[in-house]
Amino acid sequence: MLAGTPIPDCYRQVALSGVPWQTQQFEYRDERVSGAFEVFAFQTASREMAALFMDVTERMQTEQALRDSEARMQSIFRSAPTGIGMVRDRIIIAANDHLCEITGYARGELLNQSARMLYPTDEDFEFVGREKYDQIKHFGVGTVETRWRRRDGEIIDVLLSSCPIDQADWARGVTFSALDITSRKRAETALRDSEARLRAIFEAAANVSFIVTDARAAHPNVLEFSPGAERIFGYRRTEMVGRSAAPLYLAQDSARFAEAHRRMREGGRGFSGEATLVRKNGERFPALYTTYPLLDSDGRMFASLAVAIDIGEQKRAEESLRESQAMLQAVLDAIPVCVFWKDRNLNFLGCNARFARDAGVGASERIVGKSDFDLSWKAQAERYRADDRAVIESGLPRLRYEEPQELPDKGMLWLRTSKMPLTNSRGEIIGILGAYEDITEEKRAEEELARYRNELELLVEERTQELRKAQEELVLRERLAALGRLTATVSHELRNPLGTLRGSLLLIDDATRGKGLGLERVLDRAERNILRCDAIIEELLDFARGATLSREGTELDPWLAGAFEEISIPAPIEKAFDFRSGAFVEIDRQRMLRCLINVVNNACEAMLGESPILPNGRHGEPPAPAMRLTVSSAIRAGRIEICVADTGPGIAPEHMERLFEPLFSTKSFGVGLGLAIVRKIMEQHDGGIDIRSEPKKGTTVVLWLPLWE
Repeated sequence: MLAGTPIPDCYRQVALSGVPWQTQQFEYRDERVSGAFEVFAFQTASREMAALFMDVTERMQTEQALRDSEARMQSIFRSAPTGIGMVRDRIIIAANDHLCEITGYARGELLNQSARMLYPTDEDFEFVGREKYDQIKHFGVGTVETRWRRRDGEIIDVLLSSCPIDQADWARGVTFSALDITSRKRAETALRDSEARLRAIFEAAANVSFIVTDARAAHPNVLEFSPGAERIFGYRRTEMVGRSAAPLYLAQDSARFAEAHRRMREGGRGFSGEATLVRKNGERFPALYTTYPLLDSDGRMFASLAVAIDIGEQKRAEESLRESQAMLQAVLDAIPVCVFWKDRNLNFLGCNARFARDAGVGASERIVGKSDFDLSWKAQAERYRADDRAVIESGLPRLRYEEPQELPDKGMLWLRTSKMPLTNSRGEIIGILGAYEDITEEKRAEEELARYRNELELLVEERTQELRKAQEELVLRERLAALGRLTATVSHELRNPLGTLRGSLLLIDDATRGKGLGLERVLDRAERNILRCDAIIEELLDFARGATLSREGTELDPWLAGAFEEISIPAPIEKAFDFRSGAFVEIDRQRMLRCLINVVNNACEAMLGESPILPNGRHGEPPAPAMRLTVSSAIRAGRIEICVADTGPGIAPEHMERLFEPLFSTKSFGVGLGLAIVRKIMEQHDGGIDIRSEPKKGTTVVLWLPLWE
C-alpha cells in the first residue's frame, strides 16, 4: 500500500494505463529487491494507491532461452551451405537463400507454391512423394535422389532429405534439405564412361599388351594380364595372374628391370624405351616397352602398368625400307641426271648426289630443309620457285623445257628440266619432284650445227642461184640463138613478101577507093596487120642486134615532151604529163624512144583490153571507164626517174617474176620481147626498170637513170 509518501510517477502511469510495468529491481523498506517483476498499480483512495508485484523471473528466463534457440535456428537456416525449406501438405512455406540459389527462384516466387513446380515431370514429383514419405513413416527421415528443374529450364540432380517437425502430427510441416549433386553425378557418369572406355581398350587392343603388377611386393606379381598380352606372349591370363613377370623378359635384363621398377616406385615416374621380350615358346622379339605408376588417393604407388607393343614387323619393315631407300639412292646417284624433291613450302626433302654437287652442299642428306635461296643458284631462285608453284597449283607436269642456270664456278649453263606434282597415297599433292640434265655441250653443238647448216644453206642457195642463173642464161642463149636464126629468116623471108603485099594493097586501094565497093574497112584492117607484122619483125631485129649506143647530151624534160608528140595514144585514154626533173642526160635518143614506146603500148593495151585490132575494147566490149595514162619525170633517191602509170587491171602477182623473161607474154599476140628490150636498153644506159602493180588498180613503170655529179 502506498500512502503518506510521494507516489512515484511510474506507479501513477501504470494505474492510468492499466499496462503492467516491468522492472528488474525496486525499493522495499529501505532494501533493493532484484529479479524480474511485473508491477500492477491501482488507486484505492484519493491519496492512496495499491501496487501488486509479480515475480516473473523464471518465465522471463524461459522466454529468453526460446529466443536464443530461435536465433540459432535462423542463423543455421540462413547460413547452411545447402538448401533448406519447409513444406506443409507439399506447399512450400519456407526457403533459405541457398535453396533460392539452387532453384533460381526468388523467395517470393517459391513461398505458398506447390513443390510440383520444381520437378520436370509428374513422375518425378510423385516418386519423391511416395518414396520419401514412405521412408519417413518407417524411419522418421526420408532421403532420395531426384531431378529438379531450375527457373531457367536447366535440369539438375538433387539429394533430398526430409523430416517432419512433429512425427505425430505431419500437418505441422516437414522440413527438408536439398543438396545440388549435379556435378557429382556428372563426374560419376564420366568416371563410369572412362572406366568403360579403358576396359574396352584393355579388352580390344589385341596388338597391345597391358600388364598390371603389384608395386608393394619386393618381387612384383602380375595382377592383370590383358587379351593383347595373351596374344603377344602366348600365356593365358590364368597362367600369369599371381605369378612373377620375370619369364616375360631376358634373364640378363632382370637386374635392369628391377632397378627401373625401384626408381619408379621411389620417384613416381615410369620409363619408356625398346626392350627385348620373351614369348612362352622362348621366341625373343623387339618391343616398345613403357611403364606407368598407378597411385592411390594419397599419391603412393600401389601398382604399375606395363604397356608392350610387338614391333618385330615394324623393325623388319624399317630394315626393308632402309634397304629400299639405299637401293633407290644408289640408283638416283648412278643416273646421269640431277634429281630433287621438295615439300609444298618449296623446301628440299632430298636429292641425288649429282644434284648435291651442283647445289654446293656436298652430301645429299645436307640438302634437307634448305631452299633455292641457300644454294649456288640463289640469283635464279625466284624463277625456279615460280615454276615450282605453278606446277603445284595447277597439278600439271611441265616436261623437258630448257632454261639457263648460272653458277659461280661454271658460268652459264643450259638445263633441260622436267617437274611434276609429288603426291601421297591418297593422291594429295605434297610437293614437287624435279629432274634436269646439263645440255650446255649439246646446246653448243646445236648452235655450231645450226651455224654450219645456215652456212650450208647459204652456200646451197648461192650455188642454186648460180645454177639457176646459168640455166636461165643457157636457156636465154638458146632462145637468143633461135631468135637470131628466126630474125635472119624473118628479115629475108617475111619482109620482102610483106613489102610486095603492102604495095599490092596500095594499088587495090587506089583502084577501088571512092567507087562504093565497101572495101575501105577491109583494106584498112589488112594495112594494120601488115604494120603489126612489120613491128614484130622490127622488135625481133631490135632485140637480136647488139648495137652500140649513140649517146647525145639531152635535156630530158623537153626531149620527153617532144617524144610524146610522136607516140600515138588511143583517143579513149586520158593522158597527163608532168616533166620537172630538170635533168641533163647522155642517152641514145632512138633507143630510149623505143623504151617509151614499148612501155606506153603495154599500158594502153592493158587499159583497152589487149587487142590492137579492136581499139574500142576486148572482143568488142566497151572499154573500162576512167582510163588514164600519167607520165612524169623527177629526181628521187639519187636517181632520175621517168614514171609511166596507168589505171588498167594490173599484173597478177604470179606473173611479176617473169615480166622480163624473153618470149614470155600474157597476151594473145606479140612475141613477149617488149619489156626484155626495155630492160636491156636501160641497163646499157647504166640504169634500170622497176615495176609496181596492184590488181584492179593499175601499174606504174619506172625507167631510171643514174644521177651523175
